[in-house]
Amino acid sequence: MDWIESVVRATEGAVDDLFRYARSMPEEWLEWHPGGKARTALSQLRECAGLPALLEIHVRERPVAPLARERVDEVWAEAKRCQTVEECEALCRANTTKLCQALRETDCSDPDAKVIMPWGKEFTLFELAYDHYWNLTYHLGQICFIQLLKGDDQYH
Repeated sequence: MDWIESVVRATEGAVDDLFRYARSMPEEWLEWHPGGKARTALSQLRECAGLPALLEIHVRERPVAPLARERVDEVWAEAKRCQTVEECEALCRANTTKLCQALRETDCSDPDAKVIMPWGKEFTLFELAYDHYWNLTYHLGQICFIQLLKGDDQYH
């Protein structure tokens, strides 16, 4: 298995894990605000739904400068329209499929090729390919923490 297929497999598994936990939450917990600057579970799911669309653009176009703000805003506007776990999951799965297809179709022979992200940081193609997986697992941990704060210590 090449490194792209390894990324794809890990990413698809992380999508499954994130939404299995999110579906186990009572609806009233989805918009519960843990306090401070911590985010709700639903806001985190929206981010996970939108990010792969943004990453797909970067895989296909490999920009050497940050994308136009309008393009980035379009991606996040679509994600913000999701109002339920099911809507977030459907968008995340659709966008993840497109991202994985872009990775499979792109010349990934140079994993150190550079891409500039919207926030101005330089990523290698390798980092770009793994970013959705990393973000999914990061937010899975946050959602699990919300569940713990609300008294759910079950493995889902």
